[in-house]
Amino acid sequence: MSSDHPREAAHLTELLAAQATEGINPRARTELEGLLASAPSIDGETLDRAAAAVDKALHARVEEPLPTALRAKLIADARAFFQQSS
Repeated sequence: MSSDHPREAAHLTELLAAQATEGINPRARTELEGLLASAPSIDGETLDRAAAAVDKALHARVEEPLPTALRAKLIADARAFFQQSS
């Protein structure tokens, strides 16, 4: 798909986002497959992987606390950063 077809590119992005977040019906799936076939440089699974990563990050459970030295360094670095920003 080239930049000559911005509507198709936008629609492809919408379909990929819908597939990754809520799923799509068979008709939309057929349309998506056709658009992807005309755009071989586009990875149709990119948004699926991104959505999965976000979901995992949002629902991750911390099983163990950070090591004390690492926690102290992160806090010190954050304080230094925000002091420089003000």
